Amino acid sequence: MQFQGCINLTVNLLQSESSSACEAAAGLLRSISSVNVYRDVVAESGAIEEITGLLSQPSLTPEVMEQSLCILWNLSVDEKLRVKIANPDVLPLLIKSLEDEDLRVKEAAGGVLANLTLTHSNHKIMVEAGIVPKLVSVLSLF
Repeated sequence: MQFQGCINLTVNLLQSESSSACEAAAGLLRSISSVNVYRDVVAESGAIEEITGLLSQPSLTPEVMEQSLCILWNLSVDEKLRVKIANPDVLPLLIKSLEDEDLRVKEAAGGVLANLTLTHSNHKIMVEAGIVPKLVSVLSLF
């Protein structure tokens, strides 16, 4: 890719203390990661790791959280990236996001989890992370 440095800079902006800069960077990465040929570049730039750190922050705004989860949702379309996303650091954050008050955050987290289930090797780690009781709890609300 010709502009990989731009993606690296954008990923670095996810560390910004400014929520508007974070939201803008996450929104741009969300758009880029929606294009099939750029998914690997976004993942290789460290976006998954940065998003993991970002989602761990208790003061994260719903807008930044939604954009970040949507990046993971876009990346999780790729089977090889699903395995990278379905790890013990990310899964608890996705499960916790299902409890968020913002419906868009819940939907994005659910989308990532739904994509992760498409890879059979993720099933065991997802069950061990506690996804089944959480899904039962969420689905019983409807």
